[in-house]
Amino acid sequence: MDDATIKGNILRKRTELRLSQKEMAARLDISLNAYRKIESGKTRIINEHVQAFAERTGTSLSSLVLGFDPVDPQEVQSLEDIREAFRKQALAQQAPLLEELERLRAENARLREKIADKEALIKSEQKLIRRYEKELSEHAK
Repeated sequence: MDDATIKGNILRKRTELRLSQKEMAARLDISLNAYRKIESGKTRIINEHVQAFAERTGTSLSSLVLGFDPVDPQEVQSLEDIREAFRKQALAQQAPLLEELERLRAENARLREKIADKEALIKSEQKLIRRYEKELSEHAK
């Protein structure tokens, strides 16, 4: 990482914190002029000021130098553990829901058969009614 990148990261962090150059110089216990030289690139930054800047702004040294905090391998494993626990929980919740879905599908099929049987019965009864009406109308003549 070069000084220009670190300078940019320092300027970005100071801006995020909404600090003036004067306020930042005071936090670093350096003169305003010395701080301006850091931001302008006239002073090499990779020195004791980087550590002081990190400590006094609550920023990690790696964030200033690299522009980001590297991921801790333990955190990656922790994320994998969380992902696996979530997957297992989802599967455990899925099983009863799939059983209920199958039960509802079977019930749906049974009810459709019942409806089809009733519709066939209605058609048959309508046929009978029409035949009786026809016979009554012929008989009434």
